Amino acid sequence: MKIKLLKTLFSLICFFGVINLHAEDAIDIEQAYIGLIIKITSMSDDIKSLQAKYELLSGEKINTGIDLEKAFYDLKKRVEALNSDILSLKEQNESLIEKQRINSKKISELFEMLELKINKETTKESGADNRKSDAAAEKIYDDARRLLLNGENENAINLFLNYLNDYKGYTNYANAMYWLGRAYSSNKSYLEAKEVFLKFQNENPQHAKFANSMYDLANAHLELNELESAKNTLSKMLKKFPDHNLSLKAKQKLTEIQ
Repeated sequence: MKIKLLKTLFSLICFFGVINLHAEDAIDIEQAYIGLIIKITSMSDDIKSLQAKYELLSGEKINTGIDLEKAFYDLKKRVEALNSDILSLKEQNESLIEKQRINSKKISELFEMLELKINKETTKESGADNRKSDAAAEKIYDDARRLLLNGENENAINLFLNYLNDYKGYTNYANAMYWLGRAYSSNKSYLEAKEVFLKFQNENPQHAKFANSMYDLANAHLELNELESAKNTLSKMLKKFPDHNLSLKAKQKLTEIQ
């Protein structure tokens, strides 16, 4: 009987050593736990007292007025009451854990909804910004082309430079680079034109204006008195684009140089 009670007390202590207390409801559970510890301590004293009385009985050193059986019965009742309290605390703890799980799930779902809404708003704003940027880029490109056709070379150059600086990767980026070279040539800025045409060819080997840029580059070489470079450029153009609409002009110009 004594050993069984000691095992019960040890089990109680181990059980409460692994209970997790959460949120405000956990405070009540913790207070109940402290109360049980006090009861367990009191029962330990009772057990020691009963043990002493039991030893006295075994040695026939006890008065006949002590009702040891009743004392053990009372102690058993107290243990049963403690077991009931433990079960209640366990249920409260499990209920609290379940509530926290549900709340955590709701919070997670709420954050997902907010994140989705923010992403939609961001995408919407980004799409609007892109449409505005596309419209602005197209206007600058069209205005620059119009200025070039009207012979306003300096203004055209400035607008093409703005386009290339602000709208890299846009639809007319490569076209703007080519027409910038043409604008420099029209403005008799042949050194700048040469640099632009070389960059254009390096970055856009499959562009529809590639052959045109070779012819324009050869003209820039001629204006800079770079005759060998002009001849090499025209020869490469005729070899690569023999049927181009500028091929006749290229052959004539090559003949004039030689």
